[in-house]
Amino acid sequence: MPLSTPLLGPRRSSSTTADVDAVLSVAMAAAAAGADAAMRFFHDENLTRWDKWDGSLVTAADVAAETAVRATLDRLAPGEHVLGEEHGGSNTRDDLWIVDPVDGTENFSRGHPVWGTLVAHQVNGEVDIAVIDAPGLGRRWWAIRDGGAFTGARQDPSDRPGRRLRVSERSDRADATFGYGGLHECPSDQAVERLVATARQFRCAWGWGNFWPHVLVAEGVVDAALSYGVALWDIAAPILLVSEAGGRWSDVDGRTSLAIDSLLTSNGPLHDDLVGELTGTSRSDYVGPDATAARETSPSGH
Repeated sequence: MPLSTPLLGPRRSSSTTADVDAVLSVAMAAAAAGADAAMRFFHDENLTRWDKWDGSLVTAADVAAETAVRATLDRLAPGEHVLGEEHGGSNTRDDLWIVDPVDGTENFSRGHPVWGTLVAHQVNGEVDIAVIDAPGLGRRWWAIRDGGAFTGARQDPSDRPGRRLRVSERSDRADATFGYGGLHECPSDQAVERLVATARQFRCAWGWGNFWPHVLVAEGVVDAALSYGVALWDIAAPILLVSEAGGRWSDVDGRTSLAIDSLLTSNGPLHDDLVGELTGTSRSDYVGPDATAARETSPSGH
C-alpha cells in the first residue's frame, strides 16, 4: 500500500532502529515514485530532450521523476532539505535528501534498461541510507549505514527482506572483472591511456556506465569499477552500497570526500594498486586510506 502520511518528524541527533527504518521507508517510497514517473516515458519515441550547459542530456523523464521524488519527500518527510540533479537545492551537512532522478539518461533515451532512480539520505555529512530503483531491470538495491547492503525484486516498499550483498575476495586481476563508465568520460588523453592499460590486465573489462558497475561490485560479480565526471547525486547511493557490502571507494587520487569528480569502487584487495595506476603513481608512492596496511597484507593483484 502506498505511504500517505508523514513518517518523519523533527530529526533526532541520534538514530534509533525505528528512526532508521522510517528513513529507509521514505527513501524506498521516493525512489519508487521517481522510477515509476520516469517509466511512463520509457520507449516514448516523442520524448522531449535537450542538452544542459555541460553538454549532458536531460529529458522530460528526468524532470518528471525528480518532481515525483520531491513530492513524495514533501509528503513523508516535510521540511527536510533536498538536493537534486535537475531542480538543484543547497548542500547542507544537516538532514539532506540527495536525488538523481534518472541515472543513465543516455541509456534511458535509447530504450536501454540500465537506468535507475537514486535516492540517498545524508546526516551530519555522512550518507546513512541509500536506495537505487531500476524498473527496467526489475531490481532494487538499498543500504543502511552499519546495517548492510541488500538487493531484491521491485516490490511494495514495505516488503524488503532482500538478499544481503558481499563483495568478492578476488585479488588477482587475471581472474577478476573491471567495469568502467566509458572512454568518453575520461577527462584527458592520459586518463584514457591509463584506463586502457589498467583494464587490459583484467580477465574481463566492460564499459558499463552510471550506477550499474558499482552495484555489481557490491554484489560481488564485478571486482572493481570506475566512473569519471561524477557529482554528489551520482555517488551518494553507490558508495554506501559498496561500503556496506564490505568494499572500498575513493576517487582516482584515493580521496574519500563526497566532493569528488571520479569514483573508484572495489572489493578491497585491488583498490590501492588501481589508485596508483590510474593516477600514474606507483603503489609505493601512493599514500591514502589503508595504504600502509594494504602494502603489508594485501596481494599485489597483478
